[in-house]
Amino acid sequence: DVTLSGTEVWTRIVQSPGTSTGATCEEVSISENENNKGEKMEVQCDGKGICREFRRCDINCANAIALGSAGEGLSKEPESPAVNCGGGTWSACDYSCSQTRINVVYMSDGQCHEEKGLEFTRPCHVHACGREDPCRVPFVIHAILKIRGAIADLWTKKSEEMFAEAFAATVNRNRNPDEALFGPGDVIVVRASAWKASDDNIFGDTPDDESQDEVLGMQLVVETSIANYNAILASNEVVDETNGRVDHRARGPKYICDESEMQPLAAIATDIHRQLAQQNFVPMMLEVLKQDERDEQLDRAHVSPFHYTFEDGGFLQQSKVVTSWTIKTDIGGIESELDSDDMKYTSGTSPMLLLTLTATALVGYLCTTKRKATSGNGTKANRNAFQRRSDLRTRGKYSRMVLARDDVSTI
Repeated sequence: DVTLSGTEVWTRIVQSPGTSTGATCEEVSISENENNKGEKMEVQCDGKGICREFRRCDINCANAIALGSAGEGLSKEPESPAVNCGGGTWSACDYSCSQTRINVVYMSDGQCHEEKGLEFTRPCHVHACGREDPCRVPFVIHAILKIRGAIADLWTKKSEEMFAEAFAATVNRNRNPDEALFGPGDVIVVRASAWKASDDNIFGDTPDDESQDEVLGMQLVVETSIANYNAILASNEVVDETNGRVDHRARGPKYICDESEMQPLAAIATDIHRQLAQQNFVPMMLEVLKQDERDEQLDRAHVSPFHYTFEDGGFLQQSKVVTSWTIKTDIGGIESELDSDDMKYTSGTSPMLLLTLTATALVGYLCTTKRKATSGNGTKANRNAFQRRSDLRTRGKYSRMVLARDDVSTI
């Protein structure tokens, strides 16, 4: 029986690009492969949240004929509880200020395949983008939202992504896409926790029996980045000679900017606060989110944390923005909170707020592995345009993925 030789491509979705002192995703992939005594491979990371491992593979003619040309004889199958192909969510925001999403489906050959043409890239300014570079992200806005009836235990990565889209769409609802103040890729939820009755007590007292502390809903700490698109790459940036890419592990700011660029960006922060200060902001946002969840082709296992909120008009009206404030990431590397009244808003009567936010620096790179043969064609979004979900309604051809039992592994 004749054996055919070819190349298979395993795709890794970057979950955290790590820090400037950690290893690159390429180094992590190669190290893991060596530890598993794998064959020699080539790794390429695009700086947009995707890494690909190119490996040699062999298949005999009988299997090749059975599979057909490019898997054309395969059909889509429903996933079982024992099979989770993953995909469908955005990668971490990488150093290029871009993130990528691929869609993966379970096929009749018992393997997971990526849908061709459903790989999307959008701009973002969170995570690695601007973490150590205040010129790219000079301001971040923090807001605390309380959602009546929401269930914190049901919060997932998919919930966060859909919330970010609804949040951005509501703030920019009266603007054209090219005039948007920020996009969904600029929003992260720093914390999602239960909103308890004692949280509204000015002294923060809790009942002796904590089971009597009524859970009212969910409290979200939301961070929005304001990007400076006029920042330019520093002339002393280190470039990798092998592929021409910037070596993002170099210390110090990677972009340069001018203080004169800060005033228009501060004005954007003020506009955002004014939107958040509107009494009906959260009910409007939840209506957008409710419609988005109806339109989205969500996995059957997904249960919205806002299910009860959507069904109860009283819960909608009791949901609110508690407070919001702006932090200026100083060009010299020191963060300072802006004290201007225009840069800080509190809605309603707010009790004393004691909040601790803990940021953990992840050393190294965290990636999720998905194995496949060929990738889809990338689609770049305009930096200010919103990526809605029409992409999931138009499905393309499938490319075969080579998948072992541990199709998703964490480094």
